[in-house]
Amino acid sequence: MLRRQANLLSHIIGWLLLSFVVLFYHPLTWGITLPIRFWLKQILLLGMLMGVFYLNIYFLIPKLLSKKERLWYIVSVSVLIVLSTLLNNYANLVFNIYGLIKNRPTRISQNNFGLAYDTYIPTVMLLLIGFGTTISFIKKWHEEVSLRQQLEQENIK
Repeated sequence: MLRRQANLLSHIIGWLLLSFVVLFYHPLTWGITLPIRFWLKQILLLGMLMGVFYLNIYFLIPKLLSKKERLWYIVSVSVLIVLSTLLNNYANLVFNIYGLIKNRPTRISQNNFGLAYDTYIPTVMLLLIGFGTTISFIKKWHEEVSLRQQLEQENIK
């Protein structure tokens, strides 16, 4: 019970820290007043980041990566990143983010087709997926070590 509460608390603290540092602190340093639509879009983005993270650690890793389905895992992660980037771009259009913020700092790149894309979201997604994968494998490794130690102790008795 205590371990589960500690796990929940670590997730809450982690998401609060990530959301503050990655999504909320940086825009506050721009020195401009941001409309409420911008913050609503940032909350939507946080929900999307959380969804991808938990989909990865509770579904993709156990169902694909742990069962040696590496190609399907890579394809699934790639599709998630592309869909997340497209959803973020769509949210920017719906909330009219670029029209609301004048003299904004930009990270927008232009590809060969003349379409604007933001490299920030795919980068954050890759970091979250990598972090979740690392945590999952460390947890699995720790469980295997504990099981091995328990079996050794039973053999000694």
